[in-house]
Amino acid sequence: MKLGFSEEFVGKVIAEITPFQHLSGTEHVAPLLYQLIRMLKPQTVVEFGSGYTTPYILQALKDNEDDFKLNQKLLKNRVIKHFAKLSQAERAGMTPDDWLLDPTTQEVYGQEPVVPIPSFYARSYRPRLFTFEVLPSDDAYVSKLSRLVADLKLDGYFTLSAGCRVADYVKLVPQERLPIDFAWNDFGNKKRFYDETYAHVRGDGGIMAFHNTTSSEKDHKEDLDRVFDALRPQLQSRQAELLTFLEPHKFTQRSLTVVRKLTEFKEEFFHDMTEEYDRSLLKLSRSRSDILA
Repeated sequence: MKLGFSEEFVGKVIAEITPFQHLSGTEHVAPLLYQLIRMLKPQTVVEFGSGYTTPYILQALKDNEDDFKLNQKLLKNRVIKHFAKLSQAERAGMTPDDWLLDPTTQEVYGQEPVVPIPSFYARSYRPRLFTFEVLPSDDAYVSKLSRLVADLKLDGYFTLSAGCRVADYVKLVPQERLPIDFAWNDFGNKKRFYDETYAHVRGDGGIMAFHNTTSSEKDHKEDLDRVFDALRPQLQSRQAELLTFLEPHKFTQRSLTVVRKLTEFKEEFFHDMTEEYDRSLLKLSRSRSDILA
């Protein structure tokens, strides 16, 4: 499992998209986004406004996919090993969802530093970032960003739409990619972004994140106040959570606000590893033929 991005990666990104300009101080926000996406494992990520954070998001998605494939392979190998030990009579008596029981449970739970939930690996993981940029496709910056993503070998996770407006960008996200797992605003027009996006964010813990949510600019504050006013009823009814991280050493782009949508959220507590719990989770596939292929 990868524990972070490489120095070579950081050097390439800084060389092409410097984070140290007066109005683009994102040197800490980008690694934070990387870690959030690594933790949350989103499938569909959208961002409005590209920049220094874009390659970090893409690298996180690639690393997530690499980890997913590795864990899936390890778990499948355990299933195959367990299945090979069974007698023909035992195999014949197994139902499609009953092929991974107690003999392997200790191996899965007792010898791994992090306990994977096998059912998580039963579905496919195909992460992708949909980036929407107001600049036209022939702008030099847009071309430079595309070249950087390709040079980093991250273009397989990337769809860039240039010349977009905040008010109508969601229709460009493929229908099969909805709902949105993680939405990132790095441009402005935050209320319009909220109005366009929130209804399409996954209700059981989907994330909206806004850059630069503390500012001395009056029009910027008024825009944010409208976002917070729209969120207030959902915060009060516990259908959303909000947290702002502040970088106190900077004048601009000094904060990140994260909104977690909970309209369909159900609490789950995985603390009792009983046989019933194991039976419900230790399923990597709907049939033995899938797992043994």
